[in-house]
Amino acid sequence: MGGKSTMAALFVILAANLLQSTYGRTYTVGDSTGWGIPANNNDDFYDDWADNKDFLVGDVLVFNFTNGQHNVVEVTEAGYDACNAANPVSTVSTGPARITLNRTGEYYFICGIPGHCSAGQKLNVEVRNGNTTGGVTPSTPVTPTTTTYTVGDSTGWRVPTNNDDFYEDWADNKHFVVGDVLVFNFTTGQHNVAEVTEDAYDDCNTANAISTLTTGPARITLNKTGDHYFICSVPGHCSAGQKLKVEVRTGNTTGGVAPSPPVTPSTTTFTVGDSTGWRVPTNDDFYEDWADHKHFVVGDVLVFNFTTGQHNVAEVTEDGYDDCNAANAISTLTTGPARITLNKTGDNYFICSVPGHCSAGQKLKVEVRTGNTTGGVAPSPPVTPSTTTFTVGDSTGWRVPTNNDDFYEDWADHKDFVVGDVLVFNFTTGQHNVAEVTEDGYDDCNAANAISTLTTGPARITLNKTGDNYFICSVPGHCSAGQKLKVEVRTGNTTGGVAPSPPVTPSTTTFTVGDSTGWRVPTNNDDFYEDWADHKDFVVGDVLVFNFTTGQHNVAEVTEDGYDDCNAANAISTLTTGPARITLNRTGDHYFICSIPGHCSAGQKLKVEVRNGNRTSTSPTPGTPSAAAPGTSSSPGTNSASSHVATLSLVFFMSIAMTLFC
Repeated sequence: MGGKSTMAALFVILAANLLQSTYGRTYTVGDSTGWGIPANNNDDFYDDWADNKDFLVGDVLVFNFTNGQHNVVEVTEAGYDACNAANPVSTVSTGPARITLNRTGEYYFICGIPGHCSAGQKLNVEVRNGNTTGGVTPSTPVTPTTTTYTVGDSTGWRVPTNNDDFYEDWADNKHFVVGDVLVFNFTTGQHNVAEVTEDAYDDCNTANAISTLTTGPARITLNKTGDHYFICSVPGHCSAGQKLKVEVRTGNTTGGVAPSPPVTPSTTTFTVGDSTGWRVPTNDDFYEDWADHKHFVVGDVLVFNFTTGQHNVAEVTEDGYDDCNAANAISTLTTGPARITLNKTGDNYFICSVPGHCSAGQKLKVEVRTGNTTGGVAPSPPVTPSTTTFTVGDSTGWRVPTNNDDFYEDWADHKDFVVGDVLVFNFTTGQHNVAEVTEDGYDDCNAANAISTLTTGPARITLNKTGDNYFICSVPGHCSAGQKLKVEVRTGNTTGGVAPSPPVTPSTTTFTVGDSTGWRVPTNNDDFYEDWADHKDFVVGDVLVFNFTTGQHNVAEVTEDGYDDCNAANAISTLTTGPARITLNRTGDHYFICSIPGHCSAGQKLKVEVRNGNRTSTSPTPGTPSAAAPGTSSSPGTNSASSHVATLSLVFFMSIAMTLFC
């Protein structure tokens, strides 16, 4: 029996290690030291830190540094060796910076502040594919379906007319679950949305709001069970009925025999100091007492409520906490309320760095542990509909149609729009916009009470509800001349029976245009960018990164004629800030030029041919994860081949362990 127990234990350990190895991990570069000039002239510090670490596609690097003192620049190998950031792949100047490793091979990072790289502030990591080999594709965990609600529907978020129970009636009979999203549509400057306590809701008091969003439309994710309270803090609005209470429950994922829950710890949002907020306490043990007996787990969120300009919140080391010293802070947030996600186990230390505040007790230490991730056999996955990105009007884009005021109606005809699809409106900023309106607003070409208005092109709108969606251009005369669009949206195919095979999603790639040369007038070779694009295989979803100096170049997407004539007068879109990132969102030819006079004719122009990704095979090939944009955080292990294999492997090894125990 003892031998069986030992073998079973070994299998469990092996399974746990395999599970960990296939999910993306988050590394804090330099650990507690963070991202700075290494001490004691140790210019191998980051080389030593990376040594023996096993970086996989999907892992995340977190660079902790003080804004204005450092930055993190991804460069080529030559730039790394020479400490030269003149032609960076990307630059992130706000700390902490999160960079997702989205391809195999070598990555090179330096600090672009003069003298820092040569003093050792540079990092080289080698990334390989995670272990995604396996036989039969395993089942994935059941995830509860979530819903996006537009608060008040077409009315939006405003003072209700002659009915102060309007939002109470709206929420009645709706079933809100954790993960659902509330969209508050309001005009910036006229309204806001404040999350408050029950007492503040009853009294229409926002003095100690949990959070306040002042820019509409505002999106709030319901991230905990229980009652949530929202009001508008503009004087008189809440008392006139602009207030909302929603009761949130855990999502129902049962069906037939109830599956075991997925291995996901529940997380909590804590308001530091509760109604007191984050300030100098009248008792210097106040925050220690507040944290006592609370259980913090990875993924929990701390909300620090303070007045901007009077306080801040600095994450520091243990020594910095004990000495009230923020000179080498891991990060500092100066705008309240500040939200900090606890993303590692162990002790986390926070202080206010305003002189005298920490020593008077404005300091907090929290001990963070791993959440409870126990669970049984992973259940079968839900059927998720595939979604599509539509470019409105195709090559015509979004503009006043020529001699055909039914142009956009004809374009939408026979297309099948489902929830989750994306509409891309290509227009020139300042000449057009796109306003989502009610049916009456659509019929009357009236955007006075628009649900939302986007003024910067190209604009991307995700269709997040079933039924008719109405869009117009609110520039006078444009809608009445035919610049209006109605689309009917249905639920994607989520019918049960035998679960269909998941769609094969093509892997996508981020291309740096011109590689280390970047986007500029080529030297003595006006075919440079044509040669660069030759033999490359571009698919829908790929990203082009144009590296250029702001003010010296730009990138304009144009028609074929505009490309041939080097004419950006009717550009589809123009990006003037470098580096510029453009996602290839349709098949066919794409044309890009620099519209600075003389640049295009000297060869600063690019044509790429885009095709659909490979979706022909029955099941996706393991080991081909999709790329994520550098500097963004993906959710490792969700809907990926590696998570499938991890789940199957865990079930397999646990089954053997159970057999050995018996």
